[in-house]
Amino acid sequence: MAAGTLASQVNKARLMAEGMRGNLTRLQRRGVTTEQIDAGASLAADLERLDQEQEALKSQLQAKTAQVKASQKALQDWYSESRALARLEFGKEKAALTQFGL
Repeated sequence: MAAGTLASQVNKARLMAEGMRGNLTRLQRRGVTTEQIDAGASLAADLERLDQEQEALKSQLQAKTAQVKASQKALQDWYSESRALARLEFGKEKAALTQFGL
């Protein structure tokens, strides 16, 4: 099968399986069996299902990435504000600033 999109590969495989089912009598002379056709159709169905699962996971990943970025931004804002407050209060006391990791 030539390279192409996943959807086109699945469609080509389904068409092949349908064509083979419709011409099984002639293809049996070449050793083709119903099981062989069913195996190809099953592979196409499995690939389609896996692709759908992957797309759902991609969507979940995008949502989770947005949450991580928002949380990271909130933490950076909090840290910046907290650092500024600590420096204002303890700016001249270098030993005290070490308690804050500064």
